[in-house]
Amino acid sequence: MFRTGYFLLLAGLLWMPSGCSTVDDRSASAAPAAHEAPDLLRLTNEQLHSFEISYTGLSERSMSEKVRLSGKVTVSPEHLVSVSSPLGGYIAAINLLPGTRFKKGQVLAVLEDNQYIQLQQEYLTTRARLKMAELNYRRQKDLNESKAASDKVLESAEAEYRTLQVAEKALEEKLRLIRIDPQTLTVQNISRSVRIYAPFDGVVSAVNLNKGRYASPGDVLFELVNPGDLLLHLKAFEKDLENISVGQLLSAYTNEQPDNVFNAQIVAIGNRVENNGAVDIHARVGGNAAGLVPGRYINAEVVTREAALYALPEQAVVSFEGRDYVFEAVDDNTFRWIDARVGKRAGGYVEILEPAGMQGRKFVDKGAYTLLMELKKEAE
Repeated sequence: MFRTGYFLLLAGLLWMPSGCSTVDDRSASAAPAAHEAPDLLRLTNEQLHSFEISYTGLSERSMSEKVRLSGKVTVSPEHLVSVSSPLGGYIAAINLLPGTRFKKGQVLAVLEDNQYIQLQQEYLTTRARLKMAELNYRRQKDLNESKAASDKVLESAEAEYRTLQVAEKALEEKLRLIRIDPQTLTVQNISRSVRIYAPFDGVVSAVNLNKGRYASPGDVLFELVNPGDLLLHLKAFEKDLENISVGQLLSAYTNEQPDNVFNAQIVAIGNRVENNGAVDIHARVGGNAAGLVPGRYINAEVVTREAALYALPEQAVVSFEGRDYVFEAVDDNTFRWIDARVGKRAGGYVEILEPAGMQGRKFVDKGAYTLLMELKKEAE
C-alpha cells in the first residue's frame, strides 16, 4: 500500500489537540474520512474533464531477457592487408584518406625513383643480349655438329645463353612486383614511376606516409580492410556467460546511430577471465556493414531467453520516492493507488512481478501521471 510523507503530513494537518480553539467543526469531521480510505483518490467531474484518461488491463506478453555487450569493430587477419612497395621510392601522389572506400584496380598511390628506370633498362638490355646469345648458341651448335667448332666454344655459348635466360626471368619478376608488364615494355615506354593498385574492393584503414616522403622497401604505405569479413570484439561479464554460446545471433549498433542495427553471429568465446571479470566475445557481422570500420566502438545485445509475462503499458506505471505504483479505477470518479513490483521493460510494456489479484481489474493508462500529481496536491 502507498506509504508517503505527503499523507503523513496530511494526517497531521487534519488532527490537532482538543484544547485548540482554532479547529472548526468541518476540519474535525474531515479527519476520519481521510483515515477511512487512505489509498483512494476521489476527483470531481470537473477535475476529470481537465485531462485525458484511458484504461487498460493486465495482459500476457512475450518479453525477452537480453545481455548487453560493448566493444570495438575489428577484422580477421586475412582481411586486413598492409600495402608496401618492394623496391621503395618517393611518394609522388596519394589518392586516399583514412575511411575512404576504393574499388579493385583503383590507383592508390604513385611512386617515383631512379631505380625503376635502371631496372627497366637492365631488363631491356638483358633481353637484347639474350637474343644475340641464343643466335650464337644455335650457330655454335650447328658448327659443332659439322666439326667446324670445338666443344669448348659450344659450351661457352650455351653457358652464356642459359645465364641470360635466368637473368631475364629474374628481371621479369622484379618488374611484375612493381606492376610493370615486361611483355609490353619497350624503349619508348620506360617510366620513372610505378603505380600501386587496390587488390580488392574495400576501405582504407590507415595512411602512413605523405606526398614527397621516401618509402623504404617494406614500409607500410596503407592498411586496407576487406569489409566482407568484419568482426566484433566484445566484452561480456563472467556472470552472463552461462546465457551466451557460439552460434547465437546478436544485434549491434553504434552510439552515433543507435537505430542503424547490424546483425552478427557469435563465432568464438574466450576462455580467460580478465581482472575486471570480463571475457572476450567474437562475432562475425553479416549482411550490409556500411558505416562500420575497424576501431569503431560498438554496442550489442544478445537475446538469451523469451518468456510470456504479465505486463502493463509503461505509462500506466508511475514512480514516486523510489517506488512504483498503478491506479485502479474503482468507479468513474474514484481511483485506488496500488504498490506495484515491476521487472523488465520491453516494447513499451513493464513486467508486473506479482500479478496475482490484479487480473481482470481496470487500471489507468493515459492519465496515470496526472492522477499522481493530483494525489500530491491533495497531500500538500
